[in-house]
Amino acid sequence: MPDLDQKLKRFSQRYADDAPASVLTPTQREYLTGQKELSEASERAMRHRIRERLVPAMLDFELLARNLPEEELEKIRPFEGDKDLPKAGLTAWVYLMQPDYGNEDIPESKRVERAATWTEHSVKNGIELALGERKDELAEVDVAIEIDRGEDLDAIAEQPLEELPRDTLDKLLTTDRITAEEYGTEIGRRLR
Repeated sequence: MPDLDQKLKRFSQRYADDAPASVLTPTQREYLTGQKELSEASERAMRHRIRERLVPAMLDFELLARNLPEEELEKIRPFEGDKDLPKAGLTAWVYLMQPDYGNEDIPESKRVERAATWTEHSVKNGIELALGERKDELAEVDVAIEIDRGEDLDAIAEQPLEELPRDTLDKLLTTDRITAEEYGTEIGRRLR
């Protein structure tokens, strides 16, 4: 698995050191990526401040969805070449906000089923909001999400790379379980 330095390098490639505060301040980003060491009391305070920013941020996204002029959306929309952000981050956030996430009192199969339903409703409501507010359309939106929980990525990363399918290698790379060098070596081997 790549070390912290590799993860920090990937993070810094996405966010300039001078990126302005948004949902997170630059200091909060440093804390979450392990670049900033804090005392126990400071760490508790930092986590508290982060939590306090999240609800207003979610409300801000709805405000933006309803009211940001279309010409402003056009200026920020082109993320064509970026496979991870912002689409994956926003969708992950929807999934993580489900009420049952991490609740070990609910059987795994039930949590997965409820997670799919929660995410479906969230995506459906978001699309309906966008079409209703932006296009003045009454839309019938159908979203179906099926979640099949697979093997643990750390366990997969321990397997010989030559035995893994390409999409699994891609996932191991994007989740920092293998390095770009390991990935490139294996893809190069397959192309020979």
